[in-house]
Amino acid sequence: MKKFRVLLAFVLVFTILAGVPAALAATERSSQFYSSVYADVDKLDSGVAEVSFTVTGLHRMKMIGVKEIKVCNSSGGDLKHIYYTDSGYSNLMSSNKITYASKAKFTVPSGHEYYLVVYFYVKDSYGASTKPYITDSFRA
Repeated sequence: MKKFRVLLAFVLVFTILAGVPAALAATERSSQFYSSVYADVDKLDSGVAEVSFTVTGLHRMKMIGVKEIKVCNSSGGDLKHIYYTDSGYSNLMSSNKITYASKAKFTVPSGHEYYLVVYFYVKDSYGASTKPYITDSFRA
C-alpha cells in the first residue's frame, strides 16, 4: 500500500510538472507579436503635453502603432480617451512596418498630476494583439 501511495504521488507530481511548459508556451504566444514597446510624456506648455512612443514587432506588420491613449488623473480616474481614428491623430497608427515611432500632442487641465495608459496594437496575417503600457506620471 505504501508503494502504491509513493507511485501515485510520483505520477501526480509528474502530471503537474508536465503541464508547466505548455502553460509557459501559451504565455509566450500571447505576446509573440511584440519585440518592444515604449512611451514617454513631455510637458510642453501649460496644459499641453506630448506623448512619444515606439513599438517594434517581430516582423513586418499590417498595422502597427497605438490604438488608444487613456489620460488618467493621479487617482486613477479617466480624463479622456484619444483614438487613432480621431481627427488629428491618424499618426498614431501605421502599416507595413516592423518598427513605428511617432508623437501626439494633447491638452489637459493644468496644475494636476496625470499618467497615460498607452494601448499598443499590432496586426499581421496571423492575428492581432493589444498591449497596455503605463507611463510615469507628469504634471501639466
